[in-house]
Amino acid sequence: ASEGAVVGAGGAAERWRSIAREAAMMPGLAGDADMLCATVDLCLASGEVELLLGGGGLLERAGGCSRDAEVQAVALVLRSLRRGLVPFTTELLSGLGARLCAAAALAGAANEEERAPARGGGIADLEVAMDALQRWQKPTATQARLFDRLRLGVTLPTVFALSPMKRHREAAQRMLLASLAKAARQQQHHQQEPLLDVATACFVHFLSRLEPFAREAEATASAYPRSSQVCELFCEALLRCEPNRKPTELGIVALRVCDRVRYFEDVDRPGDSSVHKAAGVLRHVIEKHCPDLGKKAHSSAMQGAQFGSMPAALFAIRQDRPASAPIADTAAAPGEDAVAVAATPLPLPASQVPAAGGPADVASPSPARPAASAASPAHAAASPAVPRPGASQS
Repeated sequence: ASEGAVVGAGGAAERWRSIAREAAMMPGLAGDADMLCATVDLCLASGEVELLLGGGGLLERAGGCSRDAEVQAVALVLRSLRRGLVPFTTELLSGLGARLCAAAALAGAANEEERAPARGGGIADLEVAMDALQRWQKPTATQARLFDRLRLGVTLPTVFALSPMKRHREAAQRMLLASLAKAARQQQHHQQEPLLDVATACFVHFLSRLEPFAREAEATASAYPRSSQVCELFCEALLRCEPNRKPTELGIVALRVCDRVRYFEDVDRPGDSSVHKAAGVLRHVIEKHCPDLGKKAHSSAMQGAQFGSMPAALFAIRQDRPASAPIADTAAAPGEDAVAVAATPLPLPASQVPAAGGPADVASPSPARPAASAASPAHAAASPAVPRPGASQS
């Protein structure tokens, strides 16, 4: 039936979508774990992914049914993504992260009496999702794109930092280390593809959508304890992904991305500051692991951090600028998924603002570097046209 829903032509495919919508509206579905998981599988096979997302979606209802149903639903979605049956979207990734966060938090209850009776199951349930994630480490069995594999490989495993079980955290760190090490190797062979920068940017974007971070960001004052746990796992894997490089060098890569984020915003949430707060949390964790980064010896390595790319699927140039701010249009690297965005830099200091009335009123990228560097031809965004300190504006 699932195969028929996917490959069926015309009316047959529409009929399966109609059946999936009817199944999702069945009364009492939230109380039957087996029927709920079967409905999730049917929606994935028929392409009705929107039924899984949002408030009252099947993923959220699976979380209210039982932890076993919640984790099984996550595993079903990961399997469909791996096989290329459903599109990889930010909303779907955020929904999976929310469900894994909830499962990890429940596993962290002090004792069985603190757990809700309706959400039974053991800590071993998390290993079902862990196994589904580990399958992404096998490229031959994955039909997803390189960018999607990298994005998922450096984001979802970090959620297991919230698990109370050491074996879960260690397994998640191994998955992170494998994904980042592979990105580092590919970056060495393709010098024009800063995959470690892209991986860090993907993690910052994922963290900004994570439910624990959102709750901590809404507080009047917060030390971001749970968000820092997630960042710790990512940071430890990043600093060890290249044995032939010093951890300080890899820390600089992440800090440059954190500094670059302030020139960008979430492409789906214009004007929202969550990505900037998430970058601040990651910066704090990195500086804690690499205190030498604050010394003058490394200050020069941070210069020019604004000259770089961000994934076009996740970030856009910030638009909150004065009307008089200079603008220069630069486009992403060509490719089927490339996105062209207008480079609108933040206001310059008064000492660097050129005199009005001349050609210097429009900032332009430095001729010594490309207008945009590509993480891959299909996934790149424009670099903000911010002049180098002391560079000529003419």
